[in-house]
Amino acid sequence: MRNERRKQPRVQEKNQVAVTVLEADGAPDLVDKTFFCPTEDISATGLRLCLHQRVPVGALLSMRIAFHKPVRAFKHEGRVVWFRTGDFNGHPHALGVQFTQLQEGSIEIWNSMLASKIISRGAMSEATWLAEKSTHPA
Repeated sequence: MRNERRKQPRVQEKNQVAVTVLEADGAPDLVDKTFFCPTEDISATGLRLCLHQRVPVGALLSMRIAFHKPVRAFKHEGRVVWFRTGDFNGHPHALGVQFTQLQEGSIEIWNSMLASKIISRGAMSEATWLAEKSTHPA
């Protein structure tokens, strides 16, 4: 059984992300490169991406995350905390990103949107969501 380290509930959802590599130790050719990929899931503290590009653990990314419902875009920064190779919905790689900086003024909007998605999909009750948020603040 896998050791579960997630601290926040996840929303399984595909959204388009424009990723720009800001720092990548051991892969200087990636710095300032931009590529596009979908999310696999999102949370208050990070997201999982499926992609064609190899990105090393520890790389710092700038991400513009575009949502369809509701139509909204966020610009966050985050660090790659894990990377895997395999078959991820037609993409050869997947990675996990932990946010290091959320777009100024967007934290409450981001969390409110996630709560609405989680509750509307029946993954969690509003009371459980609030209890989780107080136990594991973003």
